Amino acid sequence: MRNLLSKSLVTLCALLSIISICLYVFNPSGTKTYDPRARIFGTIPYRIPAGSMEPTIKVGDMILANVYAYRSETPRRGDVIVFNFPRDPKQQYIKRVVGLPGETVKIEGSQVYINGRKLEEPFVQHMGSRTRPDNEWTVPDGNLFVLGDNRDNSADSRYWGFIATDSVVGRATYVWYSPKGKTGSIPRLENY
Repeated sequence: MRNLLSKSLVTLCALLSIISICLYVFNPSGTKTYDPRARIFGTIPYRIPAGSMEPTIKVGDMILANVYAYRSETPRRGDVIVFNFPRDPKQQYIKRVVGLPGETVKIEGSQVYINGRKLEEPFVQHMGSRTRPDNEWTVPDGNLFVLGDNRDNSADSRYWGFIATDSVVGRATYVWYSPKGKTGSIPRLENY
């Protein structure tokens, strides 16, 4: 009996190893990262080091990003995404999608307009510590305009430009640990 259990356990471990290697090599998620967690499990955990997404995601929060999220769809306005930073693709940032390809994004004071329509953003935090002159951008095809929820304390598309849609790693879906806030799903915003 013990010998049979031992053989079954070895067989199971070998099978799981083969499946994991196949998932990594064949990359069914289509992710551009070589991170085995993304290729095998479809998620990547991140620890948030800065406050640019407060109050939605706080400093020290541990989140999961779903790399399968954009396999069959494109990012939507309001999605919180993880992406490779345009100026240093080895770094990954987290921000909220505000402008989609072909749209005009205008910022007047603390208000954001998309194609002339004012966005209602109850989740945005304004501290008044940093202001940027009013400006307007037209998002090129294949790009996104992203902003942090903590608008006065966020380096984002206002400062370093658009991000290419193919640099998106995944959608932030869950806060699984938070020393300062609560855990749970990061909801997708409807009608944003």
